[in-house]
Amino acid sequence: MNTVIGLRMNLWIKILISGLSLFSFHTKACELVNKNIISLSGPISTYLNELGVIDQVQGISTYHPIKDFKNTRYPGGIYLSTSTLKSFENKVVFFDRSREFRKVLNRFPKIKAIEIDSRRKTPQEVIELSRTQLADYLKGCDVQIKAIEEKVLNLEKFIKSNIKKIKQSVFFLGRIDKKYPETVMANDGFVYWLKKEKLIESYPSELEYLNWSMKLLSPLREKYYFFGLQDSFNDGEKKIEKISATTYNVKYPGALTPGYTQIEFVKYLIDYFLE
Repeated sequence: MNTVIGLRMNLWIKILISGLSLFSFHTKACELVNKNIISLSGPISTYLNELGVIDQVQGISTYHPIKDFKNTRYPGGIYLSTSTLKSFENKVVFFDRSREFRKVLNRFPKIKAIEIDSRRKTPQEVIELSRTQLADYLKGCDVQIKAIEEKVLNLEKFIKSNIKKIKQSVFFLGRIDKKYPETVMANDGFVYWLKKEKLIESYPSELEYLNWSMKLLSPLREKYYFFGLQDSFNDGEKKIEKISATTYNVKYPGALTPGYTQIEFVKYLIDYFLE
């Protein structure tokens, strides 16, 4: 008899614990307080995606590496039609730093426009900026925010331990074919971070992006890796194509989007050379 009573008590305890866990889950679910948000900012969209609330915003840019987004995608910023911009009135619009687009938005005072300046910031700093700018619009997201922080720390630890595989690298914007793309990513995004931490040697310039010089590039050819970068935000493809022993084309969703996805991209690149 005591055994039966004990089994019943254990069953009720399990049900009670399960119910409390379910209650805790629903009361602490991460969500946006304001659903009238449009993100035309890559860092903001990728951060919201990591939080698991991206489908709570009304729209994002077509250039953001978010798969299976349920709501509206907008084609860029300054090229948006007047009617589309008018539909943004009484909404919060996050956008990446752009003097031209800021002027456009200033014509619509009913839009609450928040500019995200990710230039000359490390991916970690961009993530922190995104978190700070979104603080007033999030509720119950402490667990998710902590998980992102831990994930980023682990990724950075892995990168710092294994970056020697690609310690000397030059990154071009676009696919390397018969010739190199005109523009080098010399001091922005993940390149800025890795150079700042003295983790890599890259194209010698303090400028963020610039047209490369043959005089500077030629001496690097034999001892540096050359990578042609493509952001596959449209199809989400992840691919590394070997052109020669030191030359590769790389496609990765968010490779050129400041913030979290750039850290993931660097790990993806290192993994290839660890195999």
